[in-house]
Amino acid sequence: MYKDIAYMGTTHRHNELSLSFFGNLFELIKNRKIVILGENVSLVHFGRKGRGEICRLVDISKFNDIELNKFKSGLINDLEVIQPDFCMFYKNPHCKNERDTRLAGIPDLIVEAWSQSNDEIDIQIKKSLYSESDTEHWYITQDSNLVECFIGNQEVKSQSLTDILVTKVGLKFDLRYLAI
Repeated sequence: MYKDIAYMGTTHRHNELSLSFFGNLFELIKNRKIVILGENVSLVHFGRKGRGEICRLVDISKFNDIELNKFKSGLINDLEVIQPDFCMFYKNPHCKNERDTRLAGIPDLIVEAWSQSNDEIDIQIKKSLYSESDTEHWYITQDSNLVECFIGNQEVKSQSLTDILVTKVGLKFDLRYLAI
């Protein structure tokens, strides 16, 4: 059911949060139903950040085999990248470049834990990029238990780190010990 997970972590609460997501998925990882991609993997997208272009994630499900091979052999290396704190693939297809450093596809879940190093422009770029697809995306601030939740560009009911977090397909994450 859950095929692949890609993960990237950054600062203190980011690392705790990301490790917690993996702890909740340990059984799936142990049973090899999930593949973990290292922190050095970046999510690629079309469009240039900060140049007024509409940025969007690469939907590889729209490619035929020839287009996909061509994309993997060259174009994936030329695209702009972004590094979510946590992103997970379980239904949507994805591909990596030959060096395993770049990932293309539309994640089923993206989580960002905002910190002081995220300026308003960075936050808006990431929110805009994630909203261009039907991906589920969550946002957590360092000084709050509120988890803002979106599916595509639609905001859905917020969740709290004081409760068990649940994805739209019912995957549960118990991160209550991270609540402040």
